[in-house]
Amino acid sequence: MPELPEVESVVRTLLPHVEGRRVIGARWIDFGPGDLTAGRSGVFKPARGEWLSQLTAATIVRVRRRGKRIVFEMTPAKSGFYIHLGMTGRIEVLTSPPDSPLSRPHAPLRPHTHLILYLNDGREVHYSDPRRFGHVVWDGAGAAVDLGAEPLTMRRAALLKAMVGQRAIKAVLLDQTRVAGLGNIYVDESLFAAGIHPLSPAGQVTPEQATELMRHIKRILRRAIKAGGSTLRDYVDANGRLGSYKSKHKVYGRAGQPCTVCRRKLVGAVIAGRTTVFCSRCQPPET
Repeated sequence: MPELPEVESVVRTLLPHVEGRRVIGARWIDFGPGDLTAGRSGVFKPARGEWLSQLTAATIVRVRRRGKRIVFEMTPAKSGFYIHLGMTGRIEVLTSPPDSPLSRPHAPLRPHTHLILYLNDGREVHYSDPRRFGHVVWDGAGAAVDLGAEPLTMRRAALLKAMVGQRAIKAVLLDQTRVAGLGNIYVDESLFAAGIHPLSPAGQVTPEQATELMRHIKRILRRAIKAGGSTLRDYVDANGRLGSYKSKHKVYGRAGQPCTVCRRKLVGAVIAGRTTVFCSRCQPPET
């Protein structure tokens, strides 16, 4: 979390604020030993000193999503950078008071803010991450080299190509090198909609099942994007708005509750290290 719909919602709400804007300053917030500089010092890759200064006077040409990454394409910089929000990261656009010096924060800082971009129209882009599982990587051009197919545009052949071996299908769908952008929420929801047990071996998925699964993945992701994503705890888009798709979840977070289709109690389990919820009747195991 955030997953593809949440990241896409951030990109769509961020783009109107930053596209074509010039960066007049960038600030890295050092929380001191025991926080950013210890344990999770890899928030910036490579180390911030090697590229933060390059942001000044650069223009944001485009912001796009690739998998769960938010890619900033810059000029005259060669590649730009991308942000992975991790579990608790957020990007928000705030407005600073006019003529504020860059030597101090303009807008109020959210706790655990790591990076601020000051734009030439007075707006500020704040990236914060309390748990620091996210990161900022100065290599926008390389944002896609290790990622699999995009769920919203993939064809059945691409999905079948990813469905190989005896690994549980849930584990394969969570593997970002196979399919980029899916996470725990939308994998559980898609497998339920397609009637596929999450422990089914990926290599045994039939072309017909792949077609059905792909259709449901796209449908669910598009609906979630339209709702602004799923806010479970602290996710907001770039305008600070919550996502409302949580109310549409059929299985995720509902272990022990009745299935919305057959009323049997939903099962909770741990698969691929992730909490998983499914219906044993609507998603029968492979025999």
